[in-house]
Amino acid sequence: MGTSEKRKEFSFYLLLLFTTALMVTSHYGQTKSFVLEKEEEQERQEKEVGQEQEEETQKTYQPGEEIVFWYYGPENKEFFESCGESFQEETGVLVRVEEQQSFNYFSGVYEASKTQELTPDVYLLPGEQLEQAYLTQILAENQVSFPEDCAEMAAKTCSFLDDGKYYGYPLYFNTSVFAYRKDYFETAPSSIQEIIDYSLEHEPGEGVEKLLEWDLSDPRCNFAFLGSGITFSKEEGLVYPEYEEETFENCKNFFGNLTAVIALDEEEPGSRKVAEDFAGGRTVAALLSPEELGELEENWGVEKLPKLNDELSMCPVSETTVLCVNGVTEHAGAAQDFAAYASSLAWEEKLSDMTGHFPVIKTALKGGLQETAFLQYEEGRKKPQGLNVTDFWVKFQSQALKVWHDSE
Repeated sequence: MGTSEKRKEFSFYLLLLFTTALMVTSHYGQTKSFVLEKEEEQERQEKEVGQEQEEETQKTYQPGEEIVFWYYGPENKEFFESCGESFQEETGVLVRVEEQQSFNYFSGVYEASKTQELTPDVYLLPGEQLEQAYLTQILAENQVSFPEDCAEMAAKTCSFLDDGKYYGYPLYFNTSVFAYRKDYFETAPSSIQEIIDYSLEHEPGEGVEKLLEWDLSDPRCNFAFLGSGITFSKEEGLVYPEYEEETFENCKNFFGNLTAVIALDEEEPGSRKVAEDFAGGRTVAALLSPEELGELEENWGVEKLPKLNDELSMCPVSETTVLCVNGVTEHAGAAQDFAAYASSLAWEEKLSDMTGHFPVIKTALKGGLQETAFLQYEEGRKKPQGLNVTDFWVKFQSQALKVWHDSE
């Protein structure tokens, strides 16, 4: 091949290479431009969706909108007033916080709702009355989900219809715990029988008046001794106790036999006195509400309830107090938002310091006492719910006191 032909061939390949490079460059530029356009389009769409979602989550209220909130318990005053003021600052909705007498409280809510005069849009209620509120049409379904880490017992209390829906926003709980003095027991007694056996072998210390104490006038405390033999069924909103004969009879016998070593009187002042006797060293052990204990002393131990003996268990009652949205409110949006707001983690974390009550959100608990009480609450027996729960407790208390006094 001659020199001129080689030059021609080289020029041809050089031209081919240059043309290919131009094509690749052009295609790459088009591809890059296409990709950039797609990325920009996707980013713009995502931004628009985000704006739409943000607009959807922004609550709209009527100018000057007001809602009425009812509660009971003077210890709750500061908490709810502060919460109402904060909600108004964030939303512009005025919350009229009104304390009511606890006596005939539910009837008051119902009557106010029925007459449409000063109807509470949101109100505090014991969890065992939720079904009554629902059946009388003064309880609305929740529109805002529970916070994460909310107690399972609280969720059970608010899902009493088993229809997959929740009614009421749980706020705080109560149950019974077992307090004992470490200068008598290095480790927590495993049963009530162990405490009795100890008393038969040891003389009481100076100032000790009672081996074990609880509020005999409180049916919930007595249920802890007798409840293992009782279950509940429900029909058309009514609760019916069912007795496992052998277990219930054994529990009654144990309960009655305690009168041989423990002297209690239901006429004496209730739970506050039990706590004061324990704190003052007049009692070796006590069954009581954890709210009554306050700050724990170094020589106090607090645990879940022990067994009665090797065969019989105790049965603590788990109570939940709930924020309810009224089924007849004309301010459903604001009412739902306030109930969810007041029971949110941010306010649950303030609850015990401001009221003395224990929050239902696990991450809001403070210290060992609240954590122990929370475990007992989760493992306890949900307080029965139904139209006739008050009648049940009256009859049960009469039954328990008869067993006690007949054995004295």
